[in-house]
Amino acid sequence: MFPSLLPSAALFALYQTALGLSQSSTTNTCTYHIDDRSSAVTYTGEWQGVNQDYDVEGTASYPSTDLDSFSVKFRGSKIGVYGALHANSTGAIASFSVDGAAAESVTFEGVDDETYQNAFWTSSDLEDTEHTLTVNVVHAGFIGFDYFRVASTESTDGLCLIDVDSPAVVYTGLWNRGGMELEFEMSVESSNTIGDYFTLTFTGTQIEVLGSRDYASGGVIVAYSIDNGPPTNVTYDATASGLDEHYLSFWTSPVLSEGEHTLQAVMVNCSGIWDPPTDQWGEGTIFFDFFKVTGY
Repeated sequence: MFPSLLPSAALFALYQTALGLSQSSTTNTCTYHIDDRSSAVTYTGEWQGVNQDYDVEGTASYPSTDLDSFSVKFRGSKIGVYGALHANSTGAIASFSVDGAAAESVTFEGVDDETYQNAFWTSSDLEDTEHTLTVNVVHAGFIGFDYFRVASTESTDGLCLIDVDSPAVVYTGLWNRGGMELEFEMSVESSNTIGDYFTLTFTGTQIEVLGSRDYASGGVIVAYSIDNGPPTNVTYDATASGLDEHYLSFWTSPVLSEGEHTLQAVMVNCSGIWDPPTDQWGEGTIFFDFFKVTGY
């Protein structure tokens, strides 16, 4: 895995501007996903469920007729619709509306190679409360509705997912941004410099760090601590298959008191490995993807 070398600081500034947030804010800005098979989604018409590895949760729903529709109940301040596009997606049309507001129509274009987790449509800013998204198929085509990404400061189940590109995550050192379709929000952050670190201030009673590793991750050590407490060193192994692995649990904090806390993660050791098939050095690191906060 070789992420692009896009400076993290520039991304943080863009996210702050786009989301109207500052790094001094300690309110969790959460992202949570609603899968196409969730009970929050109600389908009308002749929908076809398809199982594909590159879809989130491995599933997507495809319309069959121009009369197909569905609705999604959610709580949040914004919702995005994501899915799969194919060569024969050209000409498909769908309309999107929240709470009965004027519908916005989107006409889709086909792609030479099928792509996944494409952004189909995103709502404007909403009040952070209960809403209903309605999607009507105007002209059926081969497009797969995969999942819905909701932004909120609250969650009905007390679970908050924070992406590594959130402005709440503050990086120090030479961090690199990368990502692929199989990673949350298609983004990861990594460093192969000893001493680099990041902090995340959050509200909750526990936090879990998740990410990806590859054939060159063996021997990498990261020190995790909460609220400047004693660090816990975790040593990582390379993937047994030599292939990338994703959505791995890197570390989970102990149960914490209710309220605000700060996570710090420090790169203690990095170890590059020569890879004969590619004739180059592996990065010798792990790839931080997102954080799961509970109890907020």
